[in-house]
Amino acid sequence: MKNPLVAGLDVGSGKVCVVVAHCLKEGPCICGIGISKSRGIHRGTVSDIAEATDCIQEAINKAERSAGIELWDVFLSIGGSISSYTTVNSVIISDEGGSVKQKDIYNLKNSIKFSNSSLERKTILIEPNLYKIDGYGLIKNPLGMLGNRLEGRFCVITVSNAIEQNLKKAISHIGLDIEQMVPSSVALSNSVLTDYQRENGVVLIDIGLNLTQVSIFLNDSIVYTQTIDIGGIDIVQWLSSNLHIYPDQAEEAKRQFGCVLCKDKPQTRFPVRGSNISLEQNQIAGCIKQKVEEIFKQVYDVLEKSIYRNQIQCGAILVGGESMLDGIQDVCEDILALPVKTGSAKGFISNTDALNHPSYAVSLGLIQIGYKRKRMRAKKQGPGILSKVKDKIKVMIEEYF
Repeated sequence: MKNPLVAGLDVGSGKVCVVVAHCLKEGPCICGIGISKSRGIHRGTVSDIAEATDCIQEAINKAERSAGIELWDVFLSIGGSISSYTTVNSVIISDEGGSVKQKDIYNLKNSIKFSNSSLERKTILIEPNLYKIDGYGLIKNPLGMLGNRLEGRFCVITVSNAIEQNLKKAISHIGLDIEQMVPSSVALSNSVLTDYQRENGVVLIDIGLNLTQVSIFLNDSIVYTQTIDIGGIDIVQWLSSNLHIYPDQAEEAKRQFGCVLCKDKPQTRFPVRGSNISLEQNQIAGCIKQKVEEIFKQVYDVLEKSIYRNQIQCGAILVGGESMLDGIQDVCEDILALPVKTGSAKGFISNTDALNHPSYAVSLGLIQIGYKRKRMRAKKQGPGILSKVKDKIKVMIEEYF
């Protein structure tokens, strides 16, 4: 029996990334990668269906050629204007004996889904944080426990209906099925966070091209997420306006000489391509620092509004392209008053170090989610008939000899 395949598709404002993996017993083994530059996507929203479809198709084609297979379905990340709220609801336990069944948990989640439906927002995840039975206990898994009333506290994550529908439409044009739609922050948590961090409280800060996503994880689940309308493109525009250079020149300066702190670095001069201008690295760093400080001040404000602010025991993890800027951790620590690390993806098998780059982190998180789901599905289905025959013959031989 062939090992099942899983594919993760991350459609961002800067790039589209597809990663394909075989589901081996030892873990997901990466066998294909495809990246294309985003077109028709702005600030997490599809702005041109045709262009978005083309760039997604390009990334899919590259991944298929790399893996030597044809894809039929993908696990899809969704970002954009994502937000969350916390809600509490309860249901009467259906079993006469008072034992919580899977259908009680399902009914509880469904009651939240239907009671909070909206024409403008689409619910993409209802994540249980903690349960109570008859008002008592902080229970992670109530299955099989006794009582009369099951109560749950949930983090409900929603996205604009327009964003979700247009993204699905672009992918349907390619002929792909969506196995599961996953918030990008949840996908990232599966690739860059440890079990200890997720359990004991950590904030995940994803600084993308157009947007920054701030998410808090506690008790092994997401409890809060909020989108900030600022990202790497704002750093480039700030450089362009303050240093009086073109945006493409500003992007090149940030990429080649960009840092947030350069006190211990030589004052290298950067010749601006296509002009007689040259800039000192400390000029570039000074402008970058101003905008990075603005980003983290907005992150600070988001955290201060959260009821989980004082439960972040494991500090902050930075991800996204801008997390590679030299010195960004120090600025983040100063503003948030938290220990800060840069996240890197783990938990997969690969023969290349290229996958350690932040560009792949969301897709690799989708691979982890898909791997767990497909392994669980295979376990429920049990071994195939050939496997059963082989096991039977093996037992007969062992008994005979």
